[in-house]
Amino acid sequence: MFKDCWFVPARDWPLTQCGVLKVPEDYAKQRGQQIELPFIIFKAKNKRQKSQPLVIAGGGGPGYPLGIAATDMKDTEGSVWTNWYYASIDAGRDLVLIDNRGVGSARPRLDCVEIEDTAMDLLHQKLERKELKKQIGQAYAACKKRLLKQDIDLNQYHILNAADDLEQLRLSLGVTQFNVYGGSYGSRVALVYERLYPQSVRALILDSIFPQSIETYEQEPRRNYEAIMRIIDKCNRDHHCQRLMGTDLDKRLAGFLAQLDEQPLHIRAISPIDDQPVDVKVTPQMFFDTLYMALYDGDIIHQIPYFLHTIINGNRDHLATLISEYYIAEVSVDSIDEGAYASYACFDEIPFVDFTEARQELTKYPLQHYSNELVFDHMEIMCEVWNIAAAPSNFRQTYKIDTPLLIYAGELDPVTPIELARPVIDNARRWWAAVWPNVSHSVMSYSACSDRVAAAFLHDPETDPFIHACAKVADKMIQRDGDASLR
Repeated sequence: MFKDCWFVPARDWPLTQCGVLKVPEDYAKQRGQQIELPFIIFKAKNKRQKSQPLVIAGGGGPGYPLGIAATDMKDTEGSVWTNWYYASIDAGRDLVLIDNRGVGSARPRLDCVEIEDTAMDLLHQKLERKELKKQIGQAYAACKKRLLKQDIDLNQYHILNAADDLEQLRLSLGVTQFNVYGGSYGSRVALVYERLYPQSVRALILDSIFPQSIETYEQEPRRNYEAIMRIIDKCNRDHHCQRLMGTDLDKRLAGFLAQLDEQPLHIRAISPIDDQPVDVKVTPQMFFDTLYMALYDGDIIHQIPYFLHTIINGNRDHLATLISEYYIAEVSVDSIDEGAYASYACFDEIPFVDFTEARQELTKYPLQHYSNELVFDHMEIMCEVWNIAAAPSNFRQTYKIDTPLLIYAGELDPVTPIELARPVIDNARRWWAAVWPNVSHSVMSYSACSDRVAAAFLHDPETDPFIHACAKVADKMIQRDGDASLR
């Protein structure tokens, strides 16, 4: 199980131990094909007796890796453990990182170069909806054909098996209980793990929560619109920003998208793959998707009003920069493992979506039809081609949670605002929640204070963890006698 690490830890890293967990691809066939899930353990400083590890339940997406694959760890200057340092290593508990099955370092990895190549080919085209749907379907079909030739059972790469994998990891490590961190889709994995194995989980940290019971796509047009308006409204409330950018940025954005719809802009961007120029036809869909992806980046989000203002006023250099860093990079260098995304999403999400209702919502939020309509098409085509079994009908139901929870949301998060936590909070015995100001998606990636609060929570999950002075800036929801109150 344990093996030499596939990377050389930097000198200032904690003591590092590596291994590979081997589990059945199909748990109903214990002697059938095995898959491999590499993991890393960062050992605690001054490990406390009986302390339970903090395990990171995979990345977001689904289909985004944690960055622990050999190709991702050539440069050990950028660590993969610092987000949870105070809550784990410094607090005397081990930190364990493991990708979900089919993702990142896992073998097999359900990546789809066919879809990435198609996305790159479409950079200089504006296709009619029918032709675009055709190309999307062909790309997924080509990827599926290749994966099936590798004797991969696409029906086995889903959240229930990912939760079983975590339990096998716990048993293999000889650990009584895990503390579990789940970020974005990882929070759904963490919740399902707790649901299946409640006695195996001591405490849950849910960052940018994405529970299984929400209506994702039916509410997506509203949430996407509100995400953009939060940034614009924040600028409107700031005298300096308002003076520079004006108070009608939303109207100018709508006008700019309409212009792109009539006449796309031709620009030359830089491909992150080889740093070579690439010709791009900027459609309203591409620009809106670029803008939305930039909202995830906590380092750039506060500059979005400025970028919007200058781009709308004709700055093509800024347009090319955003397209390169947040669109081309997303479909090429930093892309999701598309096959894994399809297997997970077509199991626990897409089969339960009312796309008729979702499309009706588009009429209420006019900016959204430039992007969401194509997203809905994409999801339907993807699952039609993937053609896998869906989760049981009761998967989406809420359930009682006895394990203590710490829930984080970013004030500017475009995809998982605090409202998504409500069905979890309403069914939890003990919980603490906070909205962190000026933070986007994945709070613990951008806030050292949230790591310190997490350390206090893991020290005693039954008591208020907001003991650090730094946490005064957050809007905190706490449980008092079973009721939610804002402090």
